[in-house]
Amino acid sequence: FWIFVSGLSLNALIGTGISFHIVAIGAHAGVPRAEAVAIFLPVAIFHIATTLTLGGNCEKFPLKYALCLMVAAQSVALLGVLHLDSGFWRWAYIAGSGIGWGTFGILINVPWPRFYGRRHLGAINGRVTGATVVTSALGPYLFGLSNELTGSFVLAVAGCLALCPFILLL
Repeated sequence: FWIFVSGLSLNALIGTGISFHIVAIGAHAGVPRAEAVAIFLPVAIFHIATTLTLGGNCEKFPLKYALCLMVAAQSVALLGVLHLDSGFWRWAYIAGSGIGWGTFGILINVPWPRFYGRRHLGAINGRVTGATVVTSALGPYLFGLSNELTGSFVLAVAGCLALCPFILLL
């Protein structure tokens, strides 16, 4: 339970932390505001494709693999966001973020009735939602704090990136 919640929470923190600061992150990389904001459309396409693909097939494989996919995709997104000025890395961010969020959409709902049944589903969803809401609120703050203290978002990105292998190992 807590491994899945940790992965979902980290994804929420990363996603909101970057999304709320995408214009400033782009500015640090020399990417104009319009181009930085335009990143969200292809992210959404990857998100939808991933959600539909995993949603239609999630009964065919253990969900731990979906969790690993989500964390690995967010790792790619974190690496990509550090280099938004490069076409390759910008697409790495777009694909990683979209796949990560598409997987999040499945993992926020599917594991709990599969693992624990429906009897306590409300209480389980309440805990999961509470954890992801808290971390999604912390994301913009931590990324903003990183930028304020160091003049860049690298510290926040590196901190999140350091947590990814730990969750994969779990």
